[in-house]
Amino acid sequence: MAGAKPSFSEVHVIRTIIALQARTGRKKLLRKIGIGEGSMRTILKKLKNNDLIDSAKKGHALNDSGNGYLNEYMKKFSAPFKIHADDIVGGRKTGIVVHAASGKITTGLLERDMAVRTGASGAIVLKYDNKAKKLTFPDEVRQVEDFPGFKNEIESLNIYFNSGDVLVVAFSDDYIVSENAALEIALRLVD
Repeated sequence: MAGAKPSFSEVHVIRTIIALQARTGRKKLLRKIGIGEGSMRTILKKLKNNDLIDSAKKGHALNDSGNGYLNEYMKKFSAPFKIHADDIVGGRKTGIVVHAASGKITTGLLERDMAVRTGASGAIVLKYDNKAKKLTFPDEVRQVEDFPGFKNEIESLNIYFNSGDVLVVAFSDDYIVSENAALEIALRLVD
């Protein structure tokens, strides 16, 4: 008799690949990614079968092929990062820079709704205005300057934005959920 069907998405696979830049054990991955043991075993097996990771008693890590695979994704968007400033929105916030995606953003409502469907409280999407050299809200009613804590934190991260880049900020009561939501939005924007 077979066990329960593993329950994970592309987001969990990408988050696992990002986590495996450093050798990591399965138990630690379970806590970091927030999925069950069966799902994690399946992800690791698929990554191993596709020759993307090496496994040892001390854990799993990306091999050269895995690093190349990850680099292809990182050309499209950044690794997720935590945002701590509370003046823009509360909760646990995760940001991702999505390259050359501003043309796919209209009001930001689709991205917010996608975040909610993944279990997050919501998401904010900011476009990089190359002429003004700053992030802007799609509605152009609010200004990033109205949120000095957020603006200062983003500047302190030394993120290099190019024309057409988008900053996705997903928020939730849990970092795992906000990271899943931000990555889900990033994957949709680069699709």
